[in-house]
Amino acid sequence: MVAVRGGGSIESGRCRVRGVVVAAFFGLVVGALGCAGSRPEPSSELNVVVIMTDDQTVADLGVMRATERSLAGAGAQFQDSVVSFPLCCPSRATYLTGQYAHNHGVFSNSPEFEGGYGQLDGDETLGVWLQDAGYETAQVGRYLNFYGVLDPREVPPGWDEWAVPPGPSTYLMYDYDLNLNGELVSYGGSPADYQTDVYAELATGFIEDQQGSDRPFFLSITPLAPHDENDERVRSPFDGPRPAPRHRGALAGAELPSGPAFDEADVTDKPSAIASLPRLSAKERREALGSYRRRARSLLAVDELVSRVLAALRGSDQLDETYVIFTSDNGYLLGEHRLTGKIAPYEESIRVPLLVRGPGIAAGSRVDGMAANVDLAPTILEIANAGERPVDGISLLPALLGEDELPPRQILLENLDRSRIPKQRLYEGLRGTRWSYFETDDGESELYDLRSDPGQLENLAGERRKGPLLDRLASELDRLRDCRGSAACSGSP
Repeated sequence: MVAVRGGGSIESGRCRVRGVVVAAFFGLVVGALGCAGSRPEPSSELNVVVIMTDDQTVADLGVMRATERSLAGAGAQFQDSVVSFPLCCPSRATYLTGQYAHNHGVFSNSPEFEGGYGQLDGDETLGVWLQDAGYETAQVGRYLNFYGVLDPREVPPGWDEWAVPPGPSTYLMYDYDLNLNGELVSYGGSPADYQTDVYAELATGFIEDQQGSDRPFFLSITPLAPHDENDERVRSPFDGPRPAPRHRGALAGAELPSGPAFDEADVTDKPSAIASLPRLSAKERREALGSYRRRARSLLAVDELVSRVLAALRGSDQLDETYVIFTSDNGYLLGEHRLTGKIAPYEESIRVPLLVRGPGIAAGSRVDGMAANVDLAPTILEIANAGERPVDGISLLPALLGEDELPPRQILLENLDRSRIPKQRLYEGLRGTRWSYFETDDGESELYDLRSDPGQLENLAGERRKGPLLDRLASELDRLRDCRGSAACSGSP
């Protein structure tokens, strides 16, 4: 079991409340806070649950059978979903604001390079907007990078229920702290303390507490998996997070789902930073396979978390009035184009799963066209009938309900993270339904035809016959790189 240290009240949103915790199976469940008196009447009767993993690729979804069955099978799956800035903190800031990084101002994971929790305007996020619309709001799991380093008991505006690991605890599956409504709670090393399972217990406890409430709720659940752990007992950063004890022997024979871009044979057409990379060694290939298996094992507990959340919604008679959204903050490269990690503008890094079930969504439907993480906040705002907000994306709800198709457009790609220079160059680019185009800060460029070359093996930027297309894309990029607002940020295909 766990112990609460300290006491007192916390600031949560626009009301001052006392942090309450209630003993439960895995530890603690955040209790009702009673802020309703200071709220407007709810603008909607529909709940929203977002489950966002960390560094999960589209291919990784293949091990999450229950999630595919219960969300894609009973709802909709987007065929093409991308993130605009494939790095944890900027991407999560985009989720919370519906804005591109050049508007929300989070350019890195590190505070030293205009990144981290401190760069986000906490008064302009989904939590605040949905509180204003009469919603009960809860955040369970990791928040932005460097949250809690200065004050591990801080609760940002907009959140009635707050169960978040501060600072280094974010990256530990065991022996970590959680900030539960301003109270620091310590978890140990027993199987019951496995971080993903604790998040599942906290999230389902919140859902069950909402049964019979006269207010809809917004619940954001953000497990660490399959992101690497930061623990000296994990052998190297390539090992991935430890799985739940019950999954240690799982997927022993799983093969790396690598395509033609894995250990790309010829990179001479790519920018110098990649053209100079050697082919993967036998050891690196083994490491890539091992990393894939460890990452996949960690997702099995997330798969169970999804099932538990849906069971809690069903058991409390709230499933039919709840939209459940499953996605990731960015993808991950495991040897594609000879790279390991994220932030690169290639498909394995920017593409993420996006599954949604809820009222009016046809079971087993497939949504064509292109969605992006900049669209999550506008979609949730429309579900909540929460009014106009300063977002750059569009609502996906009409496409989900089969009322309209996603419009053809370009998604702006941004890497403004100066902390990775000189190892990785800054870039800006465009991702459309056919063309992928990006420019580095030192003048190099890449162009790929995703219809004929989905693996991005042949860079067309040097072909003279592509000159008019390159000019058009460069002009469109110039227009979007400083765009603000949904209308201005809607690009041509």
